[in-house]
Amino acid sequence: MGSIPSPEEKPAFWLSSQELTAWARPRAAHLLGQVTTTGGESLSLARTEPPSPSGEHVLIRPRYEGDEDMSPAPQRPIIVNVYSAPGGLRPGESVPSWSLTLVGVGEIYHSEAEAAADDIRPAAARGA
Repeated sequence: MGSIPSPEEKPAFWLSSQELTAWARPRAAHLLGQVTTTGGESLSLARTEPPSPSGEHVLIRPRYEGDEDMSPAPQRPIIVNVYSAPGGLRPGESVPSWSLTLVGVGEIYHSEAEAAADDIRPAAARGA
């Protein structure tokens, strides 16, 4: 079982999106561990700060084959599918494949600065 990271712990990576404005704001992602689907697929369970549009916890899986290694923080952006995490899901558990709800497509970045550089929101929405 993975441990819950403290707020002071450095994020594993930063999650953002160049396609969806609801996901464009960079979010720190703390990896909590892995879960599997009943179909045998592995997904990363992460806690995001600030919470994502679908909640504080999300499931993340690389969108493309060959991008499986997401930790430690990637040295290049990796495109990922983001799914809502069923309430109470814990690392090491299994989730039915049919229950996964895709809530976004985004990218994971090594740093907040890299994620912010690709922020597609209008300047006013970014506070610029």
